[in-house]
Amino acid sequence: MTRNLTPRSGLSVLELMISLALLALIAGGLASAMGLGIRLYDRSAQISVHADELTRRVRLRDWLASSISETQLVPFPTELQGNGDGFTFVTLKPSPFAPDAAALRVSVSVQDDALMLSAEAINDENETLQVFAGPLLTATADVRFSYYDAEEQAWQNDWTSPALPALVRVETDIQTTPNWPEFTVRLLHAN
Repeated sequence: MTRNLTPRSGLSVLELMISLALLALIAGGLASAMGLGIRLYDRSAQISVHADELTRRVRLRDWLASSISETQLVPFPTELQGNGDGFTFVTLKPSPFAPDAAALRVSVSVQDDALMLSAEAINDENETLQVFAGPLLTATADVRFSYYDAEEQAWQNDWTSPALPALVRVETDIQTTPNWPEFTVRLLHAN
């Protein structure tokens, strides 16, 4: 059986152009998806390198937001204290790594060119049960600690306010490892 070729056999130039345009559109979509996949992979690799520091930042934000006001009655000192090198506060927030603790005394300070977080699990007698510590960020440069004084309506660096501040802020230069954005936390129990 032979096929007869007629002048109408095959694709016209218009059909060929439409086919090529559709192929180009599909190839562009695939290239875009591949580029997005590569960027996501690179970003997840960067995050996994600093996962511990990023986890500590999330915990610090949570603990600081729920820090204890001095008006709460507990059998241990609760004031938020700070200076140019860091600050300390107490939270009653339950912690999975210290289930028997009555509270956590949390400190943030600059030590050996690193911003360190230390959480001290304490009991009702103000005795230390366990201490957990680790860096929030390494390769720090010029870390600044401040709080927002609602009465003065201004940021303060002297840490002399007797009341729990409305906001606490930790700032540093932009070139840190991992990148440290301005870290500001609103305290839930502030007066």
